[in-house]
Amino acid sequence: MNDRIRESPSDPYSGGQENPYHGGKGVLVRDLIDTLQNDPKHYVVPATFWSNDIYSVSNMYVDADMIAKGTKDVWKFASVGIVIGQGMPDMFYDYDNLQADSWGWGVFYARDSNSADIRCRWLESYDGYDCPGGWLDGTTGIFTKNAAKIGAGGYPAGNPYKAPQGGVWGGGAGCHFGRGHHASDAIDQVNAIDQYGENLVQNRDCECTYDFSKYWGDWIDDWVSNTNDKPSDSPWSFWGDRAICWVKNIRMMVNMQNWLWWKWQSGAWTEQLGWPGIGNEREYVGWNEIPVDRANIGNPKLWDAFVIKLPANVCGTPNYEATDDPSCLDNEAQSRLEDRIDQWIGRGYLKPGKKMLDQQPGSYTVFAQEYKVGKSGNWRRVFFCVSWQGPTTRWQVVSDPISDENPDGACYLDQAVGTTLV
Repeated sequence: MNDRIRESPSDPYSGGQENPYHGGKGVLVRDLIDTLQNDPKHYVVPATFWSNDIYSVSNMYVDADMIAKGTKDVWKFASVGIVIGQGMPDMFYDYDNLQADSWGWGVFYARDSNSADIRCRWLESYDGYDCPGGWLDGTTGIFTKNAAKIGAGGYPAGNPYKAPQGGVWGGGAGCHFGRGHHASDAIDQVNAIDQYGENLVQNRDCECTYDFSKYWGDWIDDWVSNTNDKPSDSPWSFWGDRAICWVKNIRMMVNMQNWLWWKWQSGAWTEQLGWPGIGNEREYVGWNEIPVDRANIGNPKLWDAFVIKLPANVCGTPNYEATDDPSCLDNEAQSRLEDRIDQWIGRGYLKPGKKMLDQQPGSYTVFAQEYKVGKSGNWRRVFFCVSWQGPTTRWQVVSDPISDENPDGACYLDQAVGTTLV
């Protein structure tokens, strides 16, 4: 898996910051426990793409359920999910050419976007938007409630302009839907017109304009400088979610995601999320969002492992040497990790025990951490295994090292020592 996310060569003409995504083809991660995975009305659900050409921190959706539980720091908890590497060809059309500049079959958002649940899908032939819970007339702007409508999440994955003849794609491709759900703000996608008349988006599907594709920093500058829609102190501001548009290939997304991070680091933009934190560096929405086929990503035959992603700098100091460890999670976070494992086992997504190592779903488990690249401010990810036992002694991760007797080693979830599975 680490080879799959390896960074590009340093040669600026074949890889690196100037021209990324020439190393490994990457992996997908997703927490399957949400309101979408088991909803047959949704064709697509959100996943996150990992490559070590992506330099932002916090590259996996946080355990946001802890907000309702009254946490003072949602960012201190581990994220969990499945990781797909070997199954990537089943997730992307024309996978063999995925790293080509000409590949344009997808829908990729460079940050969190609400792609599958709070986006409206433009339908040119009907002159209107299919929105979550209703229809928005493209001529009159009148919004009519209709519980049968679910928006962009109700279409198959893929670029709506590239669907094979006779097909309908566009899952997750659309404009952000207003949380107020009123006619006046049914679409609340952020617009910003620069001095040359360029907007952030190029069409009514809210696809990004590619005039900024040589330097996505200009897209961010246009957004911040020229919009009348500014972030607020409201917990529902989510300025970035409302501004982000989609691009058609991964290299564009990687570049855009990096520039969002670099510009955020420099103070060029910020927003109020309403997510509790204590001011740590990891408090940045650093993950991208890719609407993928719900049935495919829910197919355990495509899963490589259950992944536990540690919060950045979990051990309390800047992590330059990739030395973070799950034992550095505080007691509450470690107990919560055991709760999450309970949830996954209860759904049948995890089956503990050494005998289940080669099953899908099974017990194969890996940790992932984020580490800093020197003093650059850039981050990368690494998969690793280490033994860990939860503080409530329900679960443990067992690390069997490589040896002559066990040339492949093993990393798996099992019941904690002294407990019995019921």
